[in-house]
Order: sequence, then C-alpha cells, then structure tokens
Amino acid sequence: MYFPRTKKIYLAEYVGWDWKVVCYKEGCYNFAYKWNVIIPSKFHHLMKNDDIVNLLGWIHENIVMKLEDLTYITLNVLIRISTGLLNKCDIDKDTKIELHDTIVSQLRNRKSYLISEDLPF
Repeated sequence: MYFPRTKKIYLAEYVGWDWKVVCYKEGCYNFAYKWNVIIPSKFHHLMKNDDIVNLLGWIHENIVMKLEDLTYITLNVLIRISTGLLNKCDIDKDTKIELHDTIVSQLRNRKSYLISEDLPF
C-alpha cells in the first residue's frame, strides 16, 4: 500500500483494552499522549497489519494533531482521503465498514466537542 510521506515511526499501543496508534518523530512528542482515535479491542488482529497501523498513524498525524485548526470542509476532505487509504487495505469489507464508522464517528464527535468548548455560552 502507498502512504504518502510516511517514513515515520508508528507504534500501536494499548489504551486499557483498546488500541491507539501514535507517531513518534521529532516534533510529535508533545502530541503523543494527546487525544487520539481509539480502536476497539475486537480489532486487535488488525494491529499486526502494517497497512492499518500506517493508516492510523496517517490519521493521527494529519487529522488528529491538526483537528483544532481544521474547518468542517477540510476535515471532510481528510476523512475522504483516509477512507480511500482504508479501501486499499487488505481486509474484508465488513471490517472496513465497521472500522471506518468507528474512526469517523470519533473524529466528528471530537470536532463537535472542540467547537462547543469554544462557544462563549
């Protein structure tokens, strides 16, 4: 699978029973323990798949770390790009749909939370 500009170190790590993927490179250390997309433990077998780990690392680096500054339109474009990358992964269709739903719902919920947190009332 092709991931643009991903010559970085991605690490899949436990969060309780669930998983998250973080990018460890220079400049990303401050963001390593910030909010991140959590993958449920039922997808533990996917954390051994390099394509999925690279995809989640790409999402962490390009969406999660910049989520506060993204507009809805930019967020939707990045979600579509990540969906295209997910479609190229070698997993079954039902798992792709579940994983996509999990990731996108967390990203949109977090964006909504950040927007409502900035409101003055």
